[in-house]
Amino acid sequence: MKKRIFRSMNLVVLFVLLITMVLFSAVQYQQNLGRMKTEVRYESAYIEEAYELLGLPYLDRLERGNEESRVTLIDSDGAVLYDSMKDYVEFENHQNRKEFRDALDQGSGESIRHSASLDEETYYYAVRLSDGNVLRVSSTTDSVLLTMRNSIPMLLIIGLLSFLLSFVLAKRQSESLMEPIVSLDLESPAPKLPYEELAPLLARIQEQRQQIESAVLEEQSRQQEFHAITSNMREGLVMINTESRVLFINRACMKLFDCKPELCVGEHLHTVSRIQDFLDVASSALAGKGSECVFPYVNHMYQVYANPVFSEEQPDNLAIVGAVLLIMDVTEAQRAQQVRRDFVANVSHELKTPLMTISGYAEIIKNNIARPEDIPVFSGRIYQEAKRLTTLVQDIIKLSELDEEGMERTRTVVDLKTLAEDILDYLKPEIDKKQIAVHVQGDSFYVFGIQNILEEMVYNLCDNAIKYNRVAGSLVLTFAKEPDGHSLTVEDTGIGIDAAEQERIFERFYRVDKSRSRESGGTGLGLSIVKHAAILHHAQIFVESTPGTGTKMRVVFPDNMQA
Repeated sequence: MKKRIFRSMNLVVLFVLLITMVLFSAVQYQQNLGRMKTEVRYESAYIEEAYELLGLPYLDRLERGNEESRVTLIDSDGAVLYDSMKDYVEFENHQNRKEFRDALDQGSGESIRHSASLDEETYYYAVRLSDGNVLRVSSTTDSVLLTMRNSIPMLLIIGLLSFLLSFVLAKRQSESLMEPIVSLDLESPAPKLPYEELAPLLARIQEQRQQIESAVLEEQSRQQEFHAITSNMREGLVMINTESRVLFINRACMKLFDCKPELCVGEHLHTVSRIQDFLDVASSALAGKGSECVFPYVNHMYQVYANPVFSEEQPDNLAIVGAVLLIMDVTEAQRAQQVRRDFVANVSHELKTPLMTISGYAEIIKNNIARPEDIPVFSGRIYQEAKRLTTLVQDIIKLSELDEEGMERTRTVVDLKTLAEDILDYLKPEIDKKQIAVHVQGDSFYVFGIQNILEEMVYNLCDNAIKYNRVAGSLVLTFAKEPDGHSLTVEDTGIGIDAAEQERIFERFYRVDKSRSRESGGTGLGLSIVKHAAILHHAQIFVESTPGTGTKMRVVFPDNMQA
């Protein structure tokens, strides 16, 4: 804007200078012409008066060859009687000259004739004398163009000086005009504006600035919300364009595939992962079809949902502008499904054997095939299998209750040592039957927990230590203070557990010694109940076992579970 003002002012000055030069030349010409006319008329009057007194001899005494003024005497027929410039015999007849005719008719006449060859103009003034002759006086001056041409050097010098002066003044004036605008604070313009014409513009700018600020704040808020949501998502999120280049990747996805945003954002999707199933669902989404797949990665199972993103700017023509990929860790879900399938299969298997036994013995008795002395034996077997079924169903119900996370449970202060001693009293017949030596040591501690679930946990630990113990073995219960809480340790001298199987003993229906477990009436759910009970009380279970030597199970309750 400053340059345009400066350039415009200089162009205006230059144009004005040119017009001034032309007008000056024209005015100068008119002034010269007017002065010349006056001088010619005065001279004509003087010569006329002298001629009337002295006659033609006066004219002969005039200076001949005077270039400034020319005197001509013409008779009434147009013949030249005298000319101060040339020999009059050389002239043609002047009866057709305008100034001559006007002088004869009106007493005086004038005319101006232009000489193209000399670029001059001659003024002729004629008066009729008393003797009938016509006296004509003329004078020559430069034409307008010649006057301008002669004035050009001086005019150019004056114009150049004027233009230089205007150049400096225009620069200062443009800076002076622009300074209030340049220094104007658009954020908070002064109440008194430098130019009133700026008021509508500034009002519009202020309105647009507020709209832009509002839109920017809204967009920033959306971006912050989006960032907060995507950053705290457990699922991985990737956005790609139609060229499969990564537009966005969240923290969970970067952690999953061990990649950095500066290395993958803007790059092809295979910089994130080269797993073919992952790339295939992305390609399918970019083709306009949502798809999903499950793939293994680093000991986990992941499910990817890929959906296309359509342009909202063209509702009639839904063009695909990219795709969104959501990656979910479904390891636990698939494991839970597998556990449920295994559980159903194991329950069916566990129920099948006793039911077939009961059904078989009952059919023998019903058909009177059994001998009378065998009926008590068969009835006993039926009773044992029914009791086993009852125990199995009860354990399944207990596990179902432990699986119900939303179930309300009343917590109380439980003396774990007293609880364990009561359970040992209840199991005393089995202890005496196997001649197991029981030792309880350490100071008691209190747990703020669920009474019946803690009973189930301690009961199963002690029951397993008795069932799988050797005859005349030992059972030691130890209550101790830990760095982060208190622990209950149940140690036996039984068959022990192989190291390869120690991680699986808490699975449902898993038995270390299946034949011996069934003989002892075990359901394979005891340690699974112990595990769920420990999780419910935020406790940890540690197993130490050596086959043929014994097993030590230690349950550590954190301090925040202490009463």
